[in-house]
Amino acid sequence: MKKLLLVLLLASTLRGEGLPDAAWRETRDTLAANPPAAKAATPATPRLATKRPVFYLMLAEAGAAALDVELTQHCIHKGTCYEANPFMPSNRWGQYGMTAGFITCTFFTGVGMRRWENKWVRRLWWIPQAANVGTSLYGAATGWRYR
Repeated sequence: MKKLLLVLLLASTLRGEGLPDAAWRETRDTLAANPPAAKAATPATPRLATKRPVFYLMLAEAGAAALDVELTQHCIHKGTCYEANPFMPSNRWGQYGMTAGFITCTFFTGVGMRRWENKWVRRLWWIPQAANVGTSLYGAATGWRYR
């Protein structure tokens, strides 16, 4: 209990709640007399427009992954196939959770690769997401074949 109170006291002090009113008035007056310099205006670039291809590939990943999960579940329940990936759970929601993790990782990998300094890495940003789409489509094709 004492540790919790100490942490709360430290946090409130760091937030400035523990400072006396005189210190707040002095800080306020200093900022009013010397306002911080305004940043130079930079041209606004639409952030969504620069990431739009990554979003499109993410949607393709999600669609292919959902198709793969549903066709795999259909043939598993029918008894004509099994999940070949040893790391993938055999139940539906476990598979959706794993594929959501894969999609998230490849999305952020693609976004990071588009910002990379090396021009070849920037040009090949789409490969992780396209590989994930390809593996999901291969799994969906296998599920379709054994349906």
